[in-house]
Amino acid sequence: MLLEEKTLYPKKYKTFFWLFLCLIFTVGGVFMINDESPLGWLVSAFFGLGVIVFSISLLSNAAYLKLDNEGFEACTMFKKINIDGKM
Repeated sequence: MLLEEKTLYPKKYKTFFWLFLCLIFTVGGVFMINDESPLGWLVSAFFGLGVIVFSISLLSNAAYLKLDNEGFEACTMFKKINIDGKM
């Protein structure tokens, strides 16, 4: 059975939600650093990395799933993985 090629992308609103949540926790970590809490550095670093990851995920073609007759191709953070559909 021949199928047309189909490309699926992640929902942008979900990515914006996680980006916003990471931003809130990063700012909270900065306030913890200002209160001289050593845990603030860990919180800021962890959620700051989340901000970077979700910002990159919002870029075009950073993440998708492409389905066709030969198999599928998954892409995340611009890293592509091809899987053959032959058994």
